Amino acid sequence: MKKVLLIILVLLLGAATAFWFFVLKGGKKGPKAEKTLVAIKGGKRSEAFNASLQAMLTDYYGLTEGLVNWDTAAVGKYSVLLQSSIDGVKIDELKDDTTGLYLTAQDPIANAKTNVAALITAATLEEKRVVFNQLSDNIRNLLQTLPPDSGVIYWQECPMAFGENTTGGWLSNKEEIRNPYLGTSHPKYKNSMLSCGEIKHTIRPDTSSVQ
Repeated sequence: MKKVLLIILVLLLGAATAFWFFVLKGGKKGPKAEKTLVAIKGGKRSEAFNASLQAMLTDYYGLTEGLVNWDTAAVGKYSVLLQSSIDGVKIDELKDDTTGLYLTAQDPIANAKTNVAALITAATLEEKRVVFNQLSDNIRNLLQTLPPDSGVIYWQECPMAFGENTTGGWLSNKEEIRNPYLGTSHPKYKNSMLSCGEIKHTIRPDTSSVQ
């Protein structure tokens, strides 16, 4: 009888251990790890090139904040400035680069130029936000290839930018979420969804590119 009880006790202890390890321990998941986009490493880039990239980002952030605030005038102003600063990115400096940076950067920068032109002519803020989403993705692709020489950039996403379960993304130089799709003056949510969203990726500066 004692032998049977001992066997039962051993089995119970084994089951309890397995339950703790696979269910309790395994079921508790930590926060989702933030992903860092890996940039393509290339040669040295001039101060002028890095300054042109930062100028583009400054205008992009101004456009983003204009959308956050539902400020039509600011959106119009920074769209035009961004069109000029994208044209001003000194991409031709990389023509002789042997790592493929120049060719890799061609599509995203060409697409970004198309996007910002469409954003300028879009009639409403709603239409501009749709194009802004595409523009943001193309600038992100460009920066993944050619990251700036300073400052962390955060790729942030709203899960309901264009309605339930329809994601919209944007770039920010701050961890704080300021949602350009819902913003401060949404007809339905007012400013209650301003912080709706999360950081999905980061783009780290490429200090090795500085001459």
